[in-house]
Amino acid sequence: MLTVHQSEQLKDRGIKVICMDPGWVKTRMGGEGAILEPDVSISGMLKTLHTLKDSDSGKFYTYTGDLVPW
Repeated sequence: MLTVHQSEQLKDRGIKVICMDPGWVKTRMGGEGAILEPDVSISGMLKTLHTLKDSDSGKFYTYTGDLVPW
């Protein structure tokens, strides 16, 4: 709900707000069982961020760019 609210509040300033799932990443937090290398998650998130349109604001995406229904 915060993402949707913030996207509405900031749209007139040209700011896009999204929620993004980075996946299960091999970090101290993700643990040894995680399946993604950090560079894979990061490159996917950056690719997704660079393709966002104004109409994408307020939505939830995975690191692969897939839309997650709220």
